[in-house]
Amino acid sequence: MRYIKFTLEQLVRVQDALGQWKESWEPIQDISVATSSKLYSTVTDDAVYRKYAPTGITMFKGFEKRGTYRILNNDITYEVQSFNTDSRITQLLLKEVVMSE
Repeated sequence: MRYIKFTLEQLVRVQDALGQWKESWEPIQDISVATSSKLYSTVTDDAVYRKYAPTGITMFKGFEKRGTYRILNNDITYEVQSFNTDSRITQLLLKEVVMSE
């Protein structure tokens, strides 16, 4: 696992010139994140289901509990599903976002 530079963005609600609310991603800062993949398996009625769950760690501590975040770089985008800032290193549970063209 090695640290990769990502841009951390937060989803914010802003009013446009007509007073309508819209959501947009606002960059917060560049952070270094080490990502890893975990594979979870469950067995139900003789069928094995496998779920891919990417995780990450970072030294950044500025996450707000009610915030919605994503991290991105040139190659990949992850939504931050949950985070734990209680330990020395922040742990992230991620979801990969695939952009279709």
